[in-house]
Amino acid sequence: MSFAYSVSFYSHRISSYKHSKIVLSMLIIALLFLFFSTAIPMASAENYPPPPSGSTVTHETTTTFSGPPATTVTLNVTSTDNQSAVTALNFQFSKNQSSVTVQTDQLSGVPSSSQSPPSSAGKPVLIVFFSVPPQIENNISSIVINFKVPISSLSSLGLSPGSSSLVVERYSNSSKTWTSLPTTVTGSDSKYIYLKATSPGLSLFAIAASPTAQSSTTASSTSSASTSTSTSSTSSSNNSLTVSVAIVVVILIALVGSFFIVARRRRSA
Repeated sequence: MSFAYSVSFYSHRISSYKHSKIVLSMLIIALLFLFFSTAIPMASAENYPPPPSGSTVTHETTTTFSGPPATTVTLNVTSTDNQSAVTALNFQFSKNQSSVTVQTDQLSGVPSSSQSPPSSAGKPVLIVFFSVPPQIENNISSIVINFKVPISSLSSLGLSPGSSSLVVERYSNSSKTWTSLPTTVTGSDSKYIYLKATSPGLSLFAIAASPTAQSSTTASSTSSASTSTSTSSTSSSNNSLTVSVAIVVVILIALVGSFFIVARRRRSA
C-alpha cells in the first residue's frame, strides 16, 4: 500500500468520523428539543393545583403579571363579565419575582373533601380557590386579597350588609382547619361590599358572617325585646291604676249623692 493511498484512506476515515459526530450531535439536540417542548408544558400545567375534589366551579379567572423583578407585586383581577369576586391581589414576596400567574376559581359551595367553616362563623357567602405553582406559593411572605361581595347574596341569607358582618376564613390543607383572617371593609355601593383580608398564602377561602356581628345582632334583639316587655308592663300597670282610680271616684260620688238624698228626705219629713 503506497503512502499516498494510506493518507487518502485515513483522511476519509477521519472525515467520516467527524461527519458522524456532527450527525450524532444534531440528533441529540433534536431529541433534547423534542423532550423539553413536550415535558415543560406538561410540568407547567401540573404545577397549578386543581380545585379541591367535590367542588363545582361557577366562575374562573386567570390573571398574569410580568415585569421587572420585585418583592412587591400587585395583580389587578378583571373579568369580561365583571362577575369575579376578587378585584386585586397584593403580593409580598421573600425573593424577587418577575412573573406571577394566578388562577381564581369561584365555587358553588364548600368542597365535599374539605370541612365546612365553623358554625360560629355563620353560613359562607362566597367560596374562592386560588391556584399558583408551588415555587410561587413558597415565595409568598404575605398577601392582601381584595374581595367584592354582592349585597344580593347577603340579603338572600338574611344578613345585614353592615361592615362588621363579614369575615374571611382561610382553609389549611395541612391542619384541615379554618382560620379567621384580619378583615377590613373598604367601601360599598348599591351592588357590592368591598373588603380586604391579609393572608400568609393562597388556598381555599370563604367569606362568612362574623360571630361578633351575630352576637351583636342577638344582643340588640334581646335588648329590644326586653324594652318592649318593660314598656308593655309599664303601660299595663298605668292602665290598671287609671281604672282603679276611676272606680273609687265613682263610688265616692255615689256615696256623697246618696248622703244628700237621704238628708233631704229627712228634712221634708
